[in-house]
Amino acid sequence: MFPKEHVHLIRYKWLVDEPNGTLNAVCRFLGVEEGMISEVPAENVGTYVAPSRYDRVLRRLFRVGATVGSLFPPQAWRKTSVPLLWLIQHTPQHRPELPQEERAKLIGYFEQDVRQLERLTGWDLDDWLAYRVAGTYSVRRSWAPSRRVVS
Repeated sequence: MFPKEHVHLIRYKWLVDEPNGTLNAVCRFLGVEEGMISEVPAENVGTYVAPSRYDRVLRRLFRVGATVGSLFPPQAWRKTSVPLLWLIQHTPQHRPELPQEERAKLIGYFEQDVRQLERLTGWDLDDWLAYRVAGTYSVRRSWAPSRRVVS
């Protein structure tokens, strides 16, 4: 529906692995100054929480709170929800690996779609069609050097 020059695609992997180059490419596409954004903040990102009875109760409580909170100004619910979110996410874990057999089934199911996307974009997406031995995103990301200053 749109001409190619009106569409800019990026892979999430690029945003994670090469944030500056990827963000500058987006800026070039939009015709705005490059170099104004140097990192991608982790917004609206939750940690993995293993399913448990405790977790289910807290999440139910959170949803009820959000429903009640919708009757008040958004700032009120955001402030009130912080302790509940901490209780839910206070012990972050890495997301478990998808078993190789399950991933193989999904790869088989989506392979034609992935190949079509390769033809449309010119990208090599072989990594989507292989079993990753490098671990989940959260594990790979934890290997990246921290940008925080240690005092």
